[in-house]
Amino acid sequence: MSFPSTLPAVARRLCARGLVRYAESLVRTSRISIGQGGDSLPTTLWDGIPTVLVGWHDEFLNAPLVLLPYLTDARRRRGATADVTYVTNDTFAGQLIAEAGAGMGATMLTMKSTDDRKTKLRVLEEGFRRTGGLLIAADYGRPWFRARPTAWDLAKNARGCIVAFHIEASPAIAIGSRTHRGYLPVPFAHYRVHLSPPQFPSHANGAPMEAVTEWLWALRESHSKRRRD
Repeated sequence: MSFPSTLPAVARRLCARGLVRYAESLVRTSRISIGQGGDSLPTTLWDGIPTVLVGWHDEFLNAPLVLLPYLTDARRRRGATADVTYVTNDTFAGQLIAEAGAGMGATMLTMKSTDDRKTKLRVLEEGFRRTGGLLIAADYGRPWFRARPTAWDLAKNARGCIVAFHIEASPAIAIGSRTHRGYLPVPFAHYRVHLSPPQFPSHANGAPMEAVTEWLWALRESHSKRRRD
């Protein structure tokens, strides 16, 4: 028995529409607030400094649904022109998040897994220039939970900065395995967004992504029960 080639796309669109409706109920019923580092974005992104937001891969189910309402509201209140481009990949889950995010009004960028690193950097830089902000996973492949140099290179080339984020969720519901997992956003919850101080590649020496890795773990270990494996 064969299936039409359009079936995955149709299924993805239906799932994305459902996810948008789910996100709308989440925003209506949940509380989203800023915790540690509340002045990180007002002194960088909203003041026109190119800013790369980075988080661990397992928070990327929460990122568009929780960060989008917070960033949209903050941008409106500040009267800022900068925006944030959310980066996903071309897997089924990545495309689902991209379509759902676009349905919520987010600027999404889907990366092709078959492209080489040079091509991916060029596409990311183009998206970064359009909005002034970029949200990307610090770890997007093995070794997991170890920051890759991509975010640092992008910030350095743009003469901008990196801000690490952690979304503290209560309750926090994990789905998937240890390395291929996510935290499912649920209605009637409290989400607190924690941010690191901005890290400027132009001012750094040594192994810069180690500092980003440490900030990501420091935020997580300070504000949740999740610990470094």
